[in-house]
Amino acid sequence: MSNFELLSEMKDGIQILKLSGYLGPTDVKNFESEVMTMLREKKNYIIMDFSNCSIVTSPGIAKILELSTKIEEVFFGRLAFTGLDKLKIRTFTIAGLLPSIPNEPGLSEAIEDMKKEM
Repeated sequence: MSNFELLSEMKDGIQILKLSGYLGPTDVKNFESEVMTMLREKKNYIIMDFSNCSIVTSPGIAKILELSTKIEEVFFGRLAFTGLDKLKIRTFTIAGLLPSIPNEPGLSEAIEDMKKEM
């Protein structure tokens, strides 16, 4: 049974996604569905906050990679990360998500940097 939770809030025109728990294989479809709903609603400036996310599995990494392409190339938006620990930074780098997607140390920095892109 999964303990993954996705909380969403809008701040300064930016969609903040706070991921909590374990993003496992059974959670990926719902995660994708929620992000795609936001994109269809023109909420295409997105910050994913991993501060409370314990583990992102391989299917989770693959889905984030796929969604990052959709956000930027299909919906002409922007994606940024925050709250990545050393293991996630290494994993996201190996997967090719970093350094191409901005990674900020805190949510306020991520918001300020993204506002420059709007």
